[in-house]
Amino acid sequence: MVSARSRTRGVSTVEFAIVAMLVLLPLLTSVMELAQLAVARQALGYAATEVARGLEAEAPEVSTFSSGDTSAWPGDELRVRRIVGLALLPLFSQGEPLDGSTSALAGVFARAVAETLRPDLLRIDLQEIPATSPSSARFVSLHRVTLRYCRELYFAPISDLLPAVLRATTFDPFDQWCFANARMPISASAVLVRPRILAVSQARVVGSLD
Repeated sequence: MVSARSRTRGVSTVEFAIVAMLVLLPLLTSVMELAQLAVARQALGYAATEVARGLEAEAPEVSTFSSGDTSAWPGDELRVRRIVGLALLPLFSQGEPLDGSTSALAGVFARAVAETLRPDLLRIDLQEIPATSPSSARFVSLHRVTLRYCRELYFAPISDLLPAVLRATTFDPFDQWCFANARMPISASAVLVRPRILAVSQARVVGSLD
């Protein structure tokens, strides 16, 4: 015959299992998901900085462009996307036994670049920042490089619940696609500073060489 103490202990065990399933498990997965999104956001910020540095180094003149208008890019769009893929490499090496072998590194790099080459997963924009004064506009041009990336979600059930909830808060097609595919849109920006005198002198040098 089961004693009252054993019955109480069994009820407590069942209650704890229910609480763990309904409360603790979703809370734990939410924390893990937010942590990996924070890491991805930091890596994306580094990628935006690297893109800005690359554009500063290679473009004698900088114009406003977006990933939807590749004709206005001051350089090779594929090269810019490869820069982003290289900067996001740590995100794709998680869980991989990188022992220094060339094949393992090549596989991680291939996955990173393959993802960043897709316009539906990575949107790149460059917008001019208005000058604060006419004198500064004569000597310096400022542009903001913005990367928006669809980061994959990994931990259920938050990977299904979070996109379903946030999908109703935006009408942006890029964000809607992310949410529909259990991904989270994250963004990062960096400022591109270009001296106008330097740009003009470089353009003259290129013209003289031609």
